[in-house]
Amino acid sequence: MFIVLDGCDGSGKSTAAKALQKYLLEELHVDALWTRDPGGTPDAEKLRDMLLSSKKDKYTEFFLFQASRANLLHACIIPALEAGKWVIVDRFIPSTFVYQVVDAGVPRSLFDECTAALLAGLPEQPKNFVLEVSFETSQYRLSCRQEQSNHFDITKREVFDRRSHGYNVYAQQTRSVLIDANGSTDSIVQQIVSNLV
Repeated sequence: MFIVLDGCDGSGKSTAAKALQKYLLEELHVDALWTRDPGGTPDAEKLRDMLLSSKKDKYTEFFLFQASRANLLHACIIPALEAGKWVIVDRFIPSTFVYQVVDAGVPRSLFDECTAALLAGLPEQPKNFVLEVSFETSQYRLSCRQEQSNHFDITKREVFDRRSHGYNVYAQQTRSVLIDANGSTDSIVQQIVSNLV
């Protein structure tokens, strides 16, 4: 199974993705792999560093994300799925729709064409979970982060609202599962698991 956890910054997706992997391994005895997008392979991690280091024009940013994702798919995700593993990805295509199409203004037609090309021929299509969270909860979680913030992190309410709406639009158009992520990590994981089994 190919599982994607996505949502606004501070929605708890990274913590939930790792907790979900632990639950699948220990409770359901499923061989589950965790990875992240962008990143997840040596080459994709280099592209991730480029993306997070500084703000770039919308097309450079868009195609760097596509390159990182293509590498992650072919070097990590597809081999894992073909080996019978479950794959959990922290961010994926929903983020590109929100950050590059909704936020930056990359044409939807370009996004759709690249997405179709990337997903063509996969052993199975991703099951997307979009984690919904309030602005206040998001900001609190971001303030507690140990890692350094980057230019994608939300600081303004209007940006958060636009991105949150973008995730909702994507979820409706793709039949993604919406998850209430305002509660604990355990509650998020249980909601996800209940939609898997």
